[in-house]
Amino acid sequence: MELAIYGAGSLGKNLYDVALRVNERERRWREIFFLDDTREEREFYGSEVRRLADVRQMAASVEAVVANGTPKHRRAMAATLREVGIPLTNLVDPSVIVAPSAVFTGGGFPSSPTRRYRAMPS
Repeated sequence: MELAIYGAGSLGKNLYDVALRVNERERRWREIFFLDDTREEREFYGSEVRRLADVRQMAASVEAVVANGTPKHRRAMAATLREVGIPLTNLVDPSVIVAPSAVFTGGGFPSSPTRRYRAMPS
């Protein structure tokens, strides 16, 4: 499985750092890359930047997070990912304290599968 961070910008950098920490602990992804059709450069923040057309062909082996803080744009970007068959996932920093009652949905959208996290004892 690979992780696509949809949006190569400042929030994408933050999510990339969290993804590295998650991957160090869980070994979830073979590769973490950015997905962005607006960026000219093919590298950003030390990682590859791919276009949606390229990633669409490998949808079965990719999950994604949306790196845009504006709700309207997040919804549109999530809809684009769903249209091409790329599932959304959550990134929860391993160092965070999560309430036992917390419920996260994939990518923050109710239409995604729900995943429960338990707070880790100190």
